[in-house]
Amino acid sequence: MFTVYQIQPTKAERDRVNAEGWAVLQENSMERMRAKQDMQLHGAEAYEPWMKKYYYAVATVDADSLNEVFHLTNLWNEPERVNKMSDRMHSVSVGDMIFDGKNFHIVDDYGFTKLEAA
Repeated sequence: MFTVYQIQPTKAERDRVNAEGWAVLQENSMERMRAKQDMQLHGAEAYEPWMKKYYYAVATVDADSLNEVFHLTNLWNEPERVNKMSDRMHSVSVGDMIFDGKNFHIVDDYGFTKLEAA
């Protein structure tokens, strides 16, 4: 069993970026949105330990590998194997995290990067 974690900005944060532009991400109040953008654009390369506080469990997946988790949460062809815990969950993509029961892995452009224990 795997657990998928995603950063889910609030509606107010998304609306503010849409209204004022990406420059607002430099403000402390927009830290979650900045983490989301950096992780989506750069994957594990952008990860900093402070970002982990913004990740929330959004699904458990009955799978045998990280690749299978990615497959099941992008094709949605076996929904009975994906237990969504959030109605805002999106397809697993770059910057999301997957917990395999022992380690966290960041989804990268190509493959996954295991997070080293802090």
